[in-house]
Amino acid sequence: MDNPIRIRYITRNFDALQGLKMVPFGLYFLAMGAGWLGEQGDLSLSLPAFLLALLAYWLLGRYYARNFGRVEPEKGQVVFNFLLPLMILLLLWVASFVDYAMRLPVSIFGLTLALVLFAWWWLQEPRNRIHYAVMAGLVALISLAPLGGIGQGWSIIQPPGNLFHLLVGAILAVGGILDHLVLIKSFPQGRTA
Repeated sequence: MDNPIRIRYITRNFDALQGLKMVPFGLYFLAMGAGWLGEQGDLSLSLPAFLLALLAYWLLGRYYARNFGRVEPEKGQVVFNFLLPLMILLLLWVASFVDYAMRLPVSIFGLTLALVLFAWWWLQEPRNRIHYAVMAGLVALISLAPLGGIGQGWSIIQPPGNLFHLLVGAILAVGGILDHLVLIKSFPQGRTA
């Protein structure tokens, strides 16, 4: 790892590249979308499954610390890492409200999510996590599908629909695995646990 740009990229994005931590949440959403965790609002299976996902997240965090070490964030990075997800959630909430209030023939929520995924890919140098651009394209196609007569208009990927859960689950699981692969390819051969 003698490329300074690559080293800077890995250290700045070290937490985000610990992708296996997202896989349990992806599997949780996929199980919800498949209907394996019961009806919406039934906590008898969904709550224990969510707690299991949290435990797996913690254990995978220990795996990364043990096998890859730690990176201290730069000043201001902690605030940015906290505020950015909040801003994204607020943006998605507003888009969801627009969908509900205006009932457009396309999903503004889905198009906003596609824009966020594309920006996540575009704003990082080097742009080696192409899977986010691909996922952005797929989400945009699903969001525009009602224009082609597929789906139920604005609500095609609105929560609590199954397609929403399946889509979020796939993004978290697949994106997490691919992020992990980017991380392990960045370390010398002896360090890929």
